[in-house]
Amino acid sequence: MEARKITLALVPVLAAAALAACTSDVGTFSSSSNPASAPAPVAQTVSSPVPVTEIESAGSMSNGPATLAEGIALRDAGKLEEAEATLVRASEVDPKSSRIFVNLARVRLSRNDAAGALEASDKALGLTPNSASALHQKGRALAGLNRGAEAIEVLATAREMAPEDGYIANTLGWLLLTRGDATGAVPHLEAAREQLPDVGYVRNNLGVAYERTGRRDEALAEFKASVQHGDTLGKSSASLARLGDEEGDGTTGGTAPDKAAVIPTVVPKPADSSPSKTPSPSGN
Repeated sequence: MEARKITLALVPVLAAAALAACTSDVGTFSSSSNPASAPAPVAQTVSSPVPVTEIESAGSMSNGPATLAEGIALRDAGKLEEAEATLVRASEVDPKSSRIFVNLARVRLSRNDAAGALEASDKALGLTPNSASALHQKGRALAGLNRGAEAIEVLATAREMAPEDGYIANTLGWLLLTRGDATGAVPHLEAAREQLPDVGYVRNNLGVAYERTGRRDEALAEFKASVQHGDTLGKSSASLARLGDEEGDGTTGGTAPDKAAVIPTVVPKPADSSPSKTPSPSGN
């Protein structure tokens, strides 16, 4: 009889411990652990107009996040092959974590594997269809596969879901620039500048858009700002030198920069940082 009483008394304790184990990693990762996102949590919309914040699946396993953190650390250290292998392992351990697949997509993009990145981002979207971050990576992957029209549609949806995310705005603006639509790119790049005024490649891309739309003085100001905040690959410096020569010759407006002037790579940041990889202007 005493043994039975002891057993019954332990039931609530054991139940509480089990519940804690099942949900221990829910909300473990803040936006700061997602290096390509803005510092604040990303508010995303579902079918209703009420914004929601993306969180880890409640079905995630307790050892998944530690493996994810390892994969992110390897990526930030530039060990992309090891990072990909680690994140693949993480996805096997924790197949319900969309965050793992989003980061796997980023690593694959950094390795010029757009097809693999598209697969990973689609898996993330299968778990969290309202994820602007997953849509961002899918748009980048589609752009890398030369499926520009689809990429624009996906990125436009991501922009609607997370209008405060400057990296998504920059990617969409950059893609429109590469497809010859400088006028359409301007509002997205201006929004990116508002959110990311100290990011050099954002200022460069806006400078390119301004110059291509005949706004030379504004373009010069953006190129100068880009140099101040880290001139990726020297593109803004080259644009300033070229525009300065034209000014010295008495010309106005000048010629539009070639597409190489649009930063097609990810600049170093604690995010999706890998230069000279699958075309992408952001961290995303």
